[in-house]
Amino acid sequence: MNTRLILALSLLFFACATVRAQDAEEVRKLLAQLKVKDISDRQAALRELQKLGPKSADAVKPLIEAFQDKDPEMRQIAANLLGNIGKTAVPELAEALQSKDQLVRRQACIALAKIGPDAASAMNALGVAVQSDKDKEIRSFAVAALVKIDPTLKTAHAFVKDAFLKDTDKDVRLAVLFALEGVASKSEAPLAALIAGGLQDKEKNIRIAAAAILGRLGDKAGDAVPALEAALQAEKDAEVRISVAQVLVELNPAKLPKAMPVLLISLKDPNADVRRGAAYILGQIGSAAKEAIPALTEASTKDASGEVRQAATKALEKIRAKQ
Repeated sequence: MNTRLILALSLLFFACATVRAQDAEEVRKLLAQLKVKDISDRQAALRELQKLGPKSADAVKPLIEAFQDKDPEMRQIAANLLGNIGKTAVPELAEALQSKDQLVRRQACIALAKIGPDAASAMNALGVAVQSDKDKEIRSFAVAALVKIDPTLKTAHAFVKDAFLKDTDKDVRLAVLFALEGVASKSEAPLAALIAGGLQDKEKNIRIAAAAILGRLGDKAGDAVPALEAALQAEKDAEVRISVAQVLVELNPAKLPKAMPVLLISLKDPNADVRRGAAYILGQIGSAAKEAIPALTEASTKDASGEVRQAATKALEKIRAKQ
C-alpha cells in the first residue's frame, strides 16, 4: 500500500472520529436551538434532530440530559428521538431508570416504551422499577413500558401481575389495566384472564373498569367468562354487579339466565343510577329479556325517577320490537 493511500485513509479515519466526537455537542446545540424565538430556526433544528437513528450512539447522552428540561415539550421531543435511535439507546436508558431525578426516570420509561420489543434488555431494570420505585407514576410508566416491550407477557408476566395484584396504590393497578387493554386487542396472548383479576380488586372503580375493558375486548375476552360468573355471585356493590352482568351476557348470551335475576333485582335498587343502568342493559339484550317486561312496565310508570321511567320505557320498546 503506497504512502499516499495510507495517509488518505488515516485522514479519513481521523475525520470520521472527529465527527463522531462532535455529535454529542452538536445535538446539544440543536436542542438549544429548539428554544429560540425564530420558528424557522426551530424547524431547522428539529429536521436535523429527526435524522438521528440507530447509529447515533453519541446523541444518547445529551438527549437523556434533556429529560431534566423544565419544558415538557422538550422532554417529549427527547423521548421521541431516543425512540428513533432505538436499541442503541437502551443500555443508557436502562441506567437512567436509577436516576435520582423523577423526570429522568419517567422519560426513560416513555422512551423505552417507544422503542418497544427492541428494548427487551431493559425489562429487568423496568421490573425493578415496578417493584421498588417509591414514585407511583414511575411504577405506572414502567408497567406500560413492559407491556409495550413484551406484549405477550412471555417474560414480563410476573412483573406485570405483581403490579396488578400487589401494588398498594390504586392508580398503579388501574394503569396496569389500561396498559393491558392497549395490547390485548391486538395480541394473540390470553390476557383476558389477567385483566379479569381486576374484578376482585378492593377498589370499586377498578372492578368496574375491569368489567368495561373485558366488554370492549369482545371475543378476545372469552377466557374471562368464569371470572365474570364468579364476580356476579360474589359482588356486593350494585353498580359493579350490573356492569358485570352486562358484559357476561354480551360475551356469552347463554349466560342470560344467570344475569337476569341480578338485573331484575337492580330495577328495585335504592340507587336511581343502578335502576336506570339495569333498564338500559335489559333493553340492549332485546327480545331475550322478555322475562323482564312486567318489572320494566312497573318501572316505566311508577319509578320515582323520571330518568328511570324513560329508560324503562325505551327498554320495553326495544324488547317488544325484537320479539
